[in-house]
Amino acid sequence: MKTWQFWLFSAFSAALYCSHLTSCHESSTFWTIGRHSNVPFDVALLKEESQAHDLAKETVVQTISSFLNEAGFLSADIVAFRHPSGSFSSLSAAAGSIFFAKLTFNQVHDRSTIIQLFRARSDILLLSLSDREMIFEDEITRKNVEQMLSQLESRQNNCQNGGVQLQDNTCACPNYFTGDFCEQRVCLNGGYTIASYPRCVCPPGYHGLHCEPLPCSPATQFTFDFQQKTLVVVFEARDSMAIDLQGLISALSSVTNFFQTNRPGYYDSYQITTVVQPDTNPGIIKQTIWYRSSSDFLSSLQNVVLLSGNCNQPILTGILDAIQHSPYTHAKSPYFIFVDALASDIDMEEQVRTAALAWGVQLFFITSQLPSSGCSLDIADPGFQVYLNLARATQGEVIQLQYNKADVESLVNLVVPLLYQETTIAAANYAACPANGKSDNFTVDSSATELLIFSTGGAFLLSNGKPLTPQNTSGDLNIFSMPTSTNNVEVQSVSSGNCGYRVFVQSTNSILVSYTPNPSIDSYSTIMTAGLPFSAVARSTTVPLPTNLSLAFFNDDDETPLFTPNFSLTMQRSTDCIFPTLFEAWSSCAPGPLNVKLYAQVPGIGSIERVYPGYCHDFQLVPTTTASPITCQNGGTPLAHACGCPQYFGGKFCEIIQCINGGIMKYAPDGTSYCSCQLGYTGLHCEMLTCNETSSSVLGGSNDATHRDLSVVILNRISMASYQSEWRYGFENFTGWYDANQPNYFDNYYITTFIAKANSSGFVYNIINKLPFTTSAAFRSQIRGLGLTVSTVTTGQPVLSAIQRTIVDNSGNIAIKKRSPMFIFVDDEPSDVYLLRSLELLVVQSQVQASFFF
Repeated sequence: MKTWQFWLFSAFSAALYCSHLTSCHESSTFWTIGRHSNVPFDVALLKEESQAHDLAKETVVQTISSFLNEAGFLSADIVAFRHPSGSFSSLSAAAGSIFFAKLTFNQVHDRSTIIQLFRARSDILLLSLSDREMIFEDEITRKNVEQMLSQLESRQNNCQNGGVQLQDNTCACPNYFTGDFCEQRVCLNGGYTIASYPRCVCPPGYHGLHCEPLPCSPATQFTFDFQQKTLVVVFEARDSMAIDLQGLISALSSVTNFFQTNRPGYYDSYQITTVVQPDTNPGIIKQTIWYRSSSDFLSSLQNVVLLSGNCNQPILTGILDAIQHSPYTHAKSPYFIFVDALASDIDMEEQVRTAALAWGVQLFFITSQLPSSGCSLDIADPGFQVYLNLARATQGEVIQLQYNKADVESLVNLVVPLLYQETTIAAANYAACPANGKSDNFTVDSSATELLIFSTGGAFLLSNGKPLTPQNTSGDLNIFSMPTSTNNVEVQSVSSGNCGYRVFVQSTNSILVSYTPNPSIDSYSTIMTAGLPFSAVARSTTVPLPTNLSLAFFNDDDETPLFTPNFSLTMQRSTDCIFPTLFEAWSSCAPGPLNVKLYAQVPGIGSIERVYPGYCHDFQLVPTTTASPITCQNGGTPLAHACGCPQYFGGKFCEIIQCINGGIMKYAPDGTSYCSCQLGYTGLHCEMLTCNETSSSVLGGSNDATHRDLSVVILNRISMASYQSEWRYGFENFTGWYDANQPNYFDNYYITTFIAKANSSGFVYNIINKLPFTTSAAFRSQIRGLGLTVSTVTTGQPVLSAIQRTIVDNSGNIAIKKRSPMFIFVDDEPSDVYLLRSLELLVVQSQVQASFFF
């Protein structure tokens, strides 16, 4: 029999055989992501060869087979387990685990049938389902997991990254590291860390290992390349969003095809974040995946399974995860957020705003409602106001579709192509639309070929007194296409609600603006702080150095001038500065969102005008004195469903202090919280940069290894009399030898004396005196004349307080040089052991070489 005859006969025989057997069926295969609430997450699950992994697989397979057998279930190949929060850098235990699996059936099923079978379960949630092989996670996540496992295998309870293991087997961490083993890197200025990356992922303008402020140094040019973007979608994966999802999938299919045909390479990557807090399973479920291919991106959206949930969802958690996920996501990319629920995590507004401004992200919120859902998007609710606040702060939009969910498709098709290389030249936002009209003049780039205006809310626009007619409308968004000769827009109200507009052109001409409190620091932050002087700094990225440049700060209604700093070309800093242009300092910015208007005359280009989003933190807090559990604390404002908290406070009652610049929230012995600041920062929230020798070394200055300070800490109680001659003689010889052999090795000398005494009523009080000296002779003279006193206190002495007082100055900043010797003379136990942990950390930071003499 010839080969082709054999194959034909085999195929025919198989078909004939199957036609007579009821058990001969076609099979179907699905790739799925789910969450099992009865498989507690443990880091051991990440290792596929572990016993924990095998037991978890068995539990998941048994559960699935128990309710899928009737559907012809054959097998489940469990590929991997992950943390349920979607934060794959987390090592913490959690209730429930995410699993990736391949399910095989001996019957043909469509996707909807399998989804319905899973929905009947309360112990297992289906998050994503595809009938084609699925990309479970991106390369970044896989590398994160590999790196985490590598760290775990090599850790063996040892402190990482220069941490010091203490007597209680905990780790005292150096600057910019935290965690039980100092394994977590701390990033500033909107930077973030991923396990597989050897340093912080920093926004443009920051190149320190931890995105910390540094003195001027040559710029890395590629960090300012904004020619390509990432198309980012954040989607609320609640079952009420089914219409939105289908419209989004259809629209993005057209949009990605449009850009590949007409703007090739502009969107060179794609990212999807899904987030939901379901009714039937505790905790937040979120996942972010980055794609190079638009087809993989679209497939991911098609695989999303929507879950039931209440009317308040962790939307801000999803946005922050999207911003801080991948180092391959481009800065200055637009983020499109699709929601029909109020935000339940409004206390994260500050974190999201800081990250968005650092990365130049614009947040576009597309909101809709489902009449039958029972949820109302009340614009006055804090959970909706936070969308308005973030859109205002980032020059994005909140586009309200109301009950027209089917309009998502047309909206995306309309808006996304218009945002190609868009640059804002005028903008204003109003909490209440102006009844009498407000006018705004602007300058359009001479090279611009198109001028567009977006308006939202109840805004009625005019130009030079003539009413404008929108070319397109979707929800409450009106889109106007204007001649490039237009130089004026006027807004009037048609309703009493909020409204706003934004005028933009398509241009790559860009000048970046940042801020610094100290001219020697290149760029300190993309935001300012009320009560502290800040100077604006600027950098031309795609245009030559302007021959004329001016800057002005306005309220975000774009009509109330706040500050116009002086500038001349003589204020140009070193060309080694990333931001070489320095403006006059603003002594105290106005708290809240603001517009930064920049005018420049550029050789070969002409006049350009830009409006950038800005923000000023408010630290003028008025703490409350009431301890009532239903009263908002720390100046919080009672709202309908929660407390509206001031900057850097969170929690249900604003009772939790929030720390920035790498600070860590800790608890004092009385139970109150405070911020433990990184070296070089101080303030209630670590918001202030301290410019002393120690902090300058943190900011990139040199650590002088050739000089030290000498410190002596002495309990000046009469019981120490027998040691007097020894320390007198010892320090005479010690300092004398250095004077003769290494003169000027010690820059400063400190003597700290301490004693606890009791008054006639038995009240115990501490006396701690720290005396500084600049010469060894003065130091020796004080040691020789040191007197002792009587104390009747028998409950210990303030030893740790005295050591702490020696290391830091009155502002709490480290005052002595690193690796300096300190000699402590004491004959009693410490009465202040509650300071032990904080002092250990302080000693690690300062690297003091302490010697005790008992």
